[in-house]
Amino acid sequence: MKVIDLSHAINERMPVFPGSEKPQLTAVATYEKDGYRETLIRMYSHVGTHIDPPAHVYEKGLTLDALPLTQFIGQALVIDCRHRKSEKPITMKEVNEAREDAETADFLLFNTGWDKFWGSEEYFGDYPCIDDDVLDF
Repeated sequence: MKVIDLSHAINERMPVFPGSEKPQLTAVATYEKDGYRETLIRMYSHVGTHIDPPAHVYEKGLTLDALPLTQFIGQALVIDCRHRKSEKPITMKEVNEAREDAETADFLLFNTGWDKFWGSEEYFGDYPCIDDDVLDF
């Protein structure tokens, strides 16, 4: 199985959702002074590439540590949605074009092309979303 890391690196200059603080990485020990390196990391759980567990929006929802790692491993299908305008939701039309593969995939990944805005304030603008029918599927 080919493993593809979809995460962005965490750094102090990375874009964050408006109103959130950027990560803070503070050196607390260095090789030269202490013989080892250690960094204090301060950041919100909603920064950068992340997974929203049910507890993010449901009071009694599961937290990320309560979800089995196996839930995040499987075969994915990438559906190309770069042709969609950002204000238009991704619909079952896109899924149906690859319906047979979509039904056997563990995960659907929608390539919206929005990554071209990573690092800019536009990234958090009117980004494309899936509609309720795709969510239910």
